[in-house]
Amino acid sequence: MFDNETRWWMLQVQYQERHPGQPNLLSQPLSRSELLRKSLELIPSSIRSTRGDRTWGLADLAPFHTDVIAAELTVRPPLGRIAEEPRPGELENAKEPRFFTPIVVHVPLQIIVVHRASDVSRFARSANAFAAVFFDLLDEALRKLEMDQHYVLEVESIAKTGSFVEWYKSLDHLNKITVHYVGPNLPARPDSLVQSIRDTAKSFKSSLHSESVDLIANEPQLEEADVEELDQAVADRRLRMRAKGTRSNIGTSWSSRERPEAETAIIQLTEVELAAPRTLSEKIKGYLEKYFGNRYQ
Repeated sequence: MFDNETRWWMLQVQYQERHPGQPNLLSQPLSRSELLRKSLELIPSSIRSTRGDRTWGLADLAPFHTDVIAAELTVRPPLGRIAEEPRPGELENAKEPRFFTPIVVHVPLQIIVVHRASDVSRFARSANAFAAVFFDLLDEALRKLEMDQHYVLEVESIAKTGSFVEWYKSLDHLNKITVHYVGPNLPARPDSLVQSIRDTAKSFKSSLHSESVDLIANEPQLEEADVEELDQAVADRRLRMRAKGTRSNIGTSWSSRERPEAETAIIQLTEVELAAPRTLSEKIKGYLEKYFGNRYQ
């Protein structure tokens, strides 16, 4: 790794609509951005995730700009004492040694970026492990805010591109694609194949008052650009998809839940910048908006 080269996981938060078309007179849903912001504000003082013998939480939450929140993801190792913080959610003057790593949350994009610090990564060794921790924290906040009657939470890692393209190019024949649609959450380009698919699914979902819709395409004929667009949408978690094909007369399948490998964001940051939440937030914000902006704006 080059000097000042830092590595990060990117986790996509999704709040999928529950019981569409059935208004609840007792409660109105918060917008997704407001819900994510309120959840993050609630976690440091009152919510922890215990997985095995490790306890995770957030501390030193600091909002910067209107769209970005910085914090420290903390983990208490086995046998660590509970009374380790002078006040819940604050690290300053903590009496117990503990491990923590910076995170930055881009609220409109619903992306959490987690620094892959070695002393924390040994307690969660993959992007999926970190996604599971954040699911626990955010799901508890969802329930405390009484928004679980409106939304179902999912947290997944942004994946590397190329998985679907590679699989498709290995085929002799593509037999079927199944697209799973749960609701309008994350954006796609308005003129895109992905948006066209989602518009069709949304229409069926609304007409049938269904919580999800599966669209099946038998013997689909895809252009190269279509394959690449589907691959990108799957990697960015804007589309869920399964596919079946044949290779040398043997059936083979692909799933967006299983095949893609988590992407690593590589960002140039000095030690001083890494330790300064405001500067860190600005750098991460710029990286994410460049990474996603040319695809979804």
